[in-house]
Amino acid sequence: MVVTRIGLACLLVATLLAAVGAGCGRKKHRTGRDTVDWFGDGRFQVCWGQYDEVGLVDCENQVCFLDLRDWRKKGDLVYMVNKKGEYAVLNHVTGVMDTFPALRDVPLPYRKECERLKKTNK
Repeated sequence: MVVTRIGLACLLVATLLAAVGAGCGRKKHRTGRDTVDWFGDGRFQVCWGQYDEVGLVDCENQVCFLDLRDWRKKGDLVYMVNKKGEYAVLNHVTGVMDTFPALRDVPLPYRKECERLKKTNK
């Protein structure tokens, strides 16, 4: 069985969330000491992972967006860029996340916010 770096990182982040999580107020999903930021009821969390990198984890289905360099929340949307220059727009209320290989591929309604993201370490 071949384990990719992304798969291993997602597994590590998920394990850390499950092992170190602590309940908090209105959140449905628990956060741990490796959680940098969270959105909505805690389902979506930016967490430290392997190799001192941060990534977004969906606590319900373990979908990841790794190697985050910057992110910003505006309303129900979270705009993200990773170190490869790939972009993602997450609606943390509906759980829908769209990814784009480059800024030129980001739809116009999202592009202005994505342009404000830094491609260097946060």
